[in-house]
Amino acid sequence: MGVGKPAESDDRLWISLAACPARDFLVGNCHTFPGRMAAYCPHRDQGFCVSLAEIEEMSPEAERWVRGFLAGNEPEPEHMFGPSIHDATDSDDRWPRWREAVANFRRTGDWEPEPWRELAVLPPDASFTVQPWTVIADELRQWNGIDWHCKAPGPARERTLLLGSVCHERRHHDLTVLAEGGAICDDCGYYAPGVNGPSAVEPHCSQSKTRGDSGRRVPAAG
Repeated sequence: MGVGKPAESDDRLWISLAACPARDFLVGNCHTFPGRMAAYCPHRDQGFCVSLAEIEEMSPEAERWVRGFLAGNEPEPEHMFGPSIHDATDSDDRWPRWREAVANFRRTGDWEPEPWRELAVLPPDASFTVQPWTVIADELRQWNGIDWHCKAPGPARERTLLLGSVCHERRHHDLTVLAEGGAICDDCGYYAPGVNGPSAVEPHCSQSKTRGDSGRRVPAAG
């Protein structure tokens, strides 16, 4: 049974996708990952989620709608660097990194940085088959037996998937939950913060606002 045409559907907001050249229509926010838009397909009578990169053609009205949607959907600085970013000085290099990520998001509709998470301190005597590593914001961090340290530039990867790894081939990690918190991939060593149960998860960037408007500050560019 179909969902029926949404009441908020506007025939001016049409888009065409490579997978379905007939016209579909933008209807709102998909509420999954940053940049994902809700759309309606009248030919199959079903709703779906779509990103800017998937759109082959769109109406002028839809193009303006998408620009406004992405501007309003861009993640806050604390999503990338945690609440402490608002205590940073204007010269802190995290500010231009956030602005660059936002500019790329508005161009492509894709939010590349991983969300800010607290990392568990692993036991110093723990033995791992593969050295644990993770991604926070745009930084690759590796466990050195004492703490997490930045490793730049790090191996080539697609988000949290190392290129050429078995995880990259199958498109997910095989995670084992750690008593200290989080989980680690048995195959590549990726550490997933905040995972509370065994699972095989496809990497993604989920928006998680960590601070309200009170006390927020964003320095001007330049």
